[in-house]
Amino acid sequence: MKAEDSEDRIAILARRAALVAGALASVGLARRAEAMPQDGPAIAKDCRPRTPSEAELDEARRLVDEARSSADASTRISILARAYALAPRAGLAALLSQAHEQADDLDSAFAILAEELACGGANPELERMRGELDARTARIRFFGQGARVTRIFIDGRERSAARATEGLRVRPGVHSLRLVTDQGAESTREVEVSAGRMVDVPIEAPPPVPCLSMLPPEEERPREDPYALEIGFLPAVNVTGGEPWIVQGGGGLRIAIAARVARDVWFAGDLFWILTVGDDVTSGTAGTVAQLTWYPNGVIGFGAGFAGALGESSVPGAKDPDDAPQEGLFGPVAVPLSVIAGEYAKVELRVPFFFGATYFGTPEHDLRFQQILPHLSASFVFSEHILGRAF
Repeated sequence: MKAEDSEDRIAILARRAALVAGALASVGLARRAEAMPQDGPAIAKDCRPRTPSEAELDEARRLVDEARSSADASTRISILARAYALAPRAGLAALLSQAHEQADDLDSAFAILAEELACGGANPELERMRGELDARTARIRFFGQGARVTRIFIDGRERSAARATEGLRVRPGVHSLRLVTDQGAESTREVEVSAGRMVDVPIEAPPPVPCLSMLPPEEERPREDPYALEIGFLPAVNVTGGEPWIVQGGGGLRIAIAARVARDVWFAGDLFWILTVGDDVTSGTAGTVAQLTWYPNGVIGFGAGFAGALGESSVPGAKDPDDAPQEGLFGPVAVPLSVIAGEYAKVELRVPFFFGATYFGTPEHDLRFQQILPHLSASFVFSEHILGRAF
């Protein structure tokens, strides 16, 4: 055999050996892939750092001892969660999962085991715990079209709506549900679940509201602007004098600025002038009124205020009309009825009770109860947006 033939044969055998080795390696990888559980946890995207320092390990051990001595379930969970954050280990995950299960937080108990298996790798003990937890609990899953659950209550306890489509873990048995959807619909029902099973609960969307709704329109409250100008007429009755009392009739004008100081409460300050005429007597009264009025239903109201005025009355048979008595008047004002008649009008009954004394003219008299001046105010209202357009 020539040397060249020997070298060729050796090269061919080497290439065949490489091909066989590659095939065997592929078979080994395939067998290892088949040995892996097909339903194993996916690799977690956000795993905790798994290389704690000695100080963190010591602190985690101290926290575990503290948790074991705590009788409160929520406190124990909080302490163990801090320990697991410092040193994520299979043993701590098992303790934290058990604490969640004892507190009846089954979703968190299962999630802790799944996280540790995904981040820490295969662990037969945690696999056994997860399988047993899955076997002795049940899940309720919510689904529907056209509606999404925003709040879920199981046996009166609110649960995470974010997990609604995955299934919320519960104990086997009968459970009461209350669901609130993003469309505002609320429903209640009862479901019975068995261990190791999942029950699907449909979410019913409310019927669509027709475009031409028959619902009554929302009530529009008049006078929603913060201020307004009021100009009105004042038909009036004047009861004045004292000895004897004189009854007169007449009318006048008012101009007022009104401001809304609270919801359905208005303050009004106005100037008024009223002229009344009776048997041989003419009286004039001019002054100002400050009042508060409350409209419980936004339309009909009542109120009270205070008034100050100047009054002058003619004296029958007086030789000098310029010597007629002039009086200073003040007193409370009752507003037993006030009605906002739409956006542009207001009608109200006001009754001032005046005390007064003569400061000029004759006959003179000292301070006394002097005059009652009930009048009906019919006013035009110029609200803020009307005045804004005008000016």
